[in-house]
Amino acid sequence: NDKGCPEMFFRGGSVSNGCINLKKGETLTFDTYFNSFSYTKYKEYTRVSEVTFELHHKGQLDVRLMTYDGTDAYCVAQGKSSALKLDDLPENAFLYAEITAAEDCVITGGAFVCADEPKDISVCIAICTFKRERYILRNIELLRSYKFSFIKHIFVSDNGNTLDRAALSDDKISVLANKNYGGSGGFTRGMIEACDAGYTHVILMDDDVEFYPEVLERMPCFTALLKEQYTDSRFSAAMLFLSEDTPYIQWEMGGAWTGHCIESKCHNVDIRSREVLIDNMTSTPPDYGAWWCLCLPTASIRKHGLSIPMFIKIDDVEHNLRSADGPLITMNGAAIFHESFEKKMNMALDYYTIRNELVTAALH
Repeated sequence: NDKGCPEMFFRGGSVSNGCINLKKGETLTFDTYFNSFSYTKYKEYTRVSEVTFELHHKGQLDVRLMTYDGTDAYCVAQGKSSALKLDDLPENAFLYAEITAAEDCVITGGAFVCADEPKDISVCIAICTFKRERYILRNIELLRSYKFSFIKHIFVSDNGNTLDRAALSDDKISVLANKNYGGSGGFTRGMIEACDAGYTHVILMDDDVEFYPEVLERMPCFTALLKEQYTDSRFSAAMLFLSEDTPYIQWEMGGAWTGHCIESKCHNVDIRSREVLIDNMTSTPPDYGAWWCLCLPTASIRKHGLSIPMFIKIDDVEHNLRSADGPLITMNGAAIFHESFEKKMNMALDYYTIRNELVTAALH
């Protein structure tokens, strides 16, 4: 499902039956938000030193591996099995595949792969919900249907106590009765469950987001390859507009704390632009990652404690500031879709936001 905007994923070709079709002489490129490869992030934070591009297809085609640095595109290798050393690639650029069909072709899949052994991590997802069945039921079924590599369990804190816990819970999903202590209390319950069950990481996630399960797969895969000095790092998914008209607008890729209020980084930009992809990569690391989708080490929770009881709003900012033992990682291709906050604003939310920004300012 490309949400009516294939340029977020690829440029060229046409899609049918989950595959990309190319006619003879047609070119397909992956210089896009979800399918470019931000190798500079891997080079900086992970043990990965070399990658190979794999492509699954039917028909004869030519593959070129390209880099783009914000000004020009350069060919760095030819052929789908070319191994690339990250140290040999230019700084502040991303890598992508350019494919030209020598005859009519069908592309069925592909990936950048490495030979590095991932660390033994175990991850759970913690979702907080309050009487929003139409969102949470959809997301439970989507999570249930996907086979993850590192994500072993999903905890749902049911603050409204309106879900059928017995019917929805199984060996992969636990729906938990919880008092309505707001998002702070719901995510705190998820943190407690994650720590008590011995998971190394927990992904805190809103109930009303839309997401590609592949994004939730990418975040732990990256985390499992971190260098030793970055094992305390958090990984934050960006927020794209949940909109039929503008799903390509990025609202935030991490946020900044000014000392008295919050500001969205890489805000209100069109991710179809290759220049935006460069800006996303080279922007200074954010101060916080919102809990619409944040991968957090449970060791950080044990060290720094649970969420401050703010009920709703800014609790994620305060906890990020308090538990910042390592850099907050963001990356092109790691994002969820969320409804614009402008559609949700009301006096009660304004009150909690301003009050809790003042509390956070006093603490930090």
